[in-house]
Amino acid sequence: MRTAMFNDDALTHTFNPNLLAVEKFDFLYTDPPWGQGMIKWFNRLTEPGKKNKELNFDSFLIHFLTNISSFIKGELVIEMGNNWTPQVINALRLCDYTVHEVITQKYNKGTSKAVYANRQSLPSFNFSDAYMKGGQKAVLAILEIVKPRNIVDPFMGVGRNYKACKKLNVDYYGVELSKERFKKSYSLWRT
Repeated sequence: MRTAMFNDDALTHTFNPNLLAVEKFDFLYTDPPWGQGMIKWFNRLTEPGKKNKELNFDSFLIHFLTNISSFIKGELVIEMGNNWTPQVINALRLCDYTVHEVITQKYNKGTSKAVYANRQSLPSFNFSDAYMKGGQKAVLAILEIVKPRNIVDPFMGVGRNYKACKKLNVDYYGVELSKERFKKSYSLWRT
């Protein structure tokens, strides 16, 4: 299994599929940090000097999807909080993705959603049952359905997706901005 992990910013990172010996990644599976800190940072990056307290979430999504889309073949799953669903669907459509499914998953503390989308030329699959398993089990189940040879995870967090890839021997490319979270993911890789 090939693995590449970077403690870097996914919005400015230069993605390199060649590190996994491929031209493009087969699949993107990620759970971006939907918190206001990330989006405020993005606003400072794209609108320097502007003291705008409004979060430009739509610009963040389109920038992210435009940047990453050139590195993937076209299939993706993005997890998100309930409030972001309309913006995520709109950004995906603006970036030429077809949204096939939006699934809600219930947790002890509330709910989350995931959207499955791909480029129009790719067949779709139903991942409702897989996503309902929750957490790493959901990632495992979805990867077993899609059967990618590799995935890219631009917001890898503490390594949940990496663990699923390791179990299935799927090559993994991850990027994480937080040093603390990166250390946790990196330690999974090196043990």
